[in-house]
Amino acid sequence: MYCSSGTDRVSTRMLSYEMRNFKVYFAGQHIPDARWSDFIDLGQGYGKDSNHVFFMGQIMENVNPFSFQVMDNSYAKDHQYVFQHGRIVANLQSQNTQVSLNRSEACAMPIQPVTSMNSMYTPDVASNMLSYEIKDFKVFFNTQYVTDARWIDFTDLGQGYGKDSRHVFYMGQLMQNAHSFSFEVLKKGYAKDKNFVFHNGRIAEGLSPIAFNN
Repeated sequence: MYCSSGTDRVSTRMLSYEMRNFKVYFAGQHIPDARWSDFIDLGQGYGKDSNHVFFMGQIMENVNPFSFQVMDNSYAKDHQYVFQHGRIVANLQSQNTQVSLNRSEACAMPIQPVTSMNSMYTPDVASNMLSYEIKDFKVFFNTQYVTDARWIDFTDLGQGYGKDSRHVFYMGQLMQNAHSFSFEVLKKGYAKDKNFVFHNGRIAEGLSPIAFNN
């Protein structure tokens, strides 16, 4: 791991994502795997849609787009990993604490090996550290303001899920296909409503909500 220089930060700010003609581009290059309809340019070379996270136009592996946040100095994190320049540099769960990613602290963190893709999503542990909070008539998740959430009837459901009377959220991100009234959280990151089964905020294809109880 190395700490980014001022040159690194300047270069990433000069390069941004662009949506045109129903496509996503980075530095003028088309990104075929990016969904233009819900793509967000996060800055510092990062961008995401509901399926993937990108750094400099390339798909990042081992990352959850719902919980992904960009910090300073080209650092970013999701509910399990810390990234720099699009690569994993630390495992938050192994640290057993929330990490404040200023430059000096992040540079001091040890690099943690990734054993397998199967160990990536263990929201039971991560969600115990991250929760929703209502203050000043607003809803926050991990200190981030949740703009679409109604504070007056919001409920923290656990495991990163929350809902109000209109919407359902995972890791502070709006779940577009979830039905609030019938939504219920199960175990190990699973949840369901009258139409779908969800895992880590995404629709779990091939599973029926009628028969699925986890």
